[in-house]
Amino acid sequence: MTLINRAALVLQDPKREEKHVEALGGSVTVVEMDLTTRLTVERVSSGVDKADPGAVYAVVPHVLAACVLDADGEPLLNRMQWQSFGSRNRDAAVDLFNTAMRLSDIGGEDAAKN
Repeated sequence: MTLINRAALVLQDPKREEKHVEALGGSVTVVEMDLTTRLTVERVSSGVDKADPGAVYAVVPHVLAACVLDADGEPLLNRMQWQSFGSRNRDAAVDLFNTAMRLSDIGGEDAAKN
């Protein structure tokens, strides 16, 4: 077995996409999910929470808070702010969520639309 030398390790930058969001008044950067966010989404999506079918919707603001960045590369809004934004701008929030899901190679795009 060969041990890895840290200097030789090549890590890929997260996938990202710039999206114009009229409801926000400009463009944002959407990035793929980090490990914690991905595991949360996968847990809910895998049916662990079958007792609460609406649980999948609870991950939407969590994903948006982790994956939608401002011009400085910082999270644009926190979870509560995404809840508020999404209540008035559902289609824009769902579009951003679906973009994060696609960038993260997680199936079920449009899961939050139903």
